[in-house]
Amino acid sequence: MSCHNKLPKLRKAMGTRVNELSSEFRRVSKMQVVQTTRQIILENVRLNNQMALIENDYNEFEAKNGTIREEKKYKSLEYSLLDERERMMAKKNRKTYQLIEKLTDECTANEQFIASLDEKLSSIDYTQQLIDELEQINEKTEIRRSQALEENELLRSTIAQREETLAQCEHDMNKAKRVIENTVQALNNVIQGSSETLDTSRKIDIRLRAFQNILQLLNIATQLGIGPELNDLAAKNENDPLLTTIEVDTLPSPTQPLGALKKLKTKSVGVQTSVSNRNPTPYHLQTDSSTLPPQSSTVQKRRPSLLST
Repeated sequence: MSCHNKLPKLRKAMGTRVNELSSEFRRVSKMQVVQTTRQIILENVRLNNQMALIENDYNEFEAKNGTIREEKKYKSLEYSLLDERERMMAKKNRKTYQLIEKLTDECTANEQFIASLDEKLSSIDYTQQLIDELEQINEKTEIRRSQALEENELLRSTIAQREETLAQCEHDMNKAKRVIENTVQALNNVIQGSSETLDTSRKIDIRLRAFQNILQLLNIATQLGIGPELNDLAAKNENDPLLTTIEVDTLPSPTQPLGALKKLKTKSVGVQTSVSNRNPTPYHLQTDSSTLPPQSSTVQKRRPSLLST
């Protein structure tokens, strides 16, 4: 019973639902038709506008085609004129090509001539460079030659000065040799001439004069640069015969009073020099020492005199 009561209600509800759906479908369909119609109208308007634009473009293209056809006719005429001109230019080109070949041959000959001229110019430049180098070498050689001549003159002057110095030294050596020989001879004469019969004071005076002669000889030798140094004379050596005091062993006579020997031993060179003022230097020493020539500027510097101390 209950099922039979529910069926009509369900049918009624389903009919109502179907009606609603139908009405909704119609409404939606109308809206879609309206929208579609609207879109169609708008599309038609757009197409009409495009057709108008296309028509305008077509008209423009037709005008352009007319212009192009006119230009084509003008171009055809121009092309025919250009063809005629081209034929004329071809003839001129052939003649020009022949002229170019002729000029090319002449240019080749000229290039060969220029190349030969370049070689000649390069050889001339090289020759000029060699000439300049030779001139520089000649100038350097002249400078060296002048320098060599100056050095030669300087060497000649130096050799002349050395020869003069050598001659002066030989002259001084000969003088010194003569002085030494004369002094030795004088000393021998003094020693041999002192006899045992003389008294002691006389013997001492004779030996002091001999010792003074020895000092004069050493003085001259020192001035000439061949004598002993002052420090060598001042050295304390018992075996040195050139002491500033006279030892007993160097006296010729062994038999003398001790008092006289002590007095003689204590005398210095300055005392002996003062004694020489009473006993003049022998004639040969005075003559040789006073006649010595002045030394040249190139001669070796003489040593200080022993008597100057």
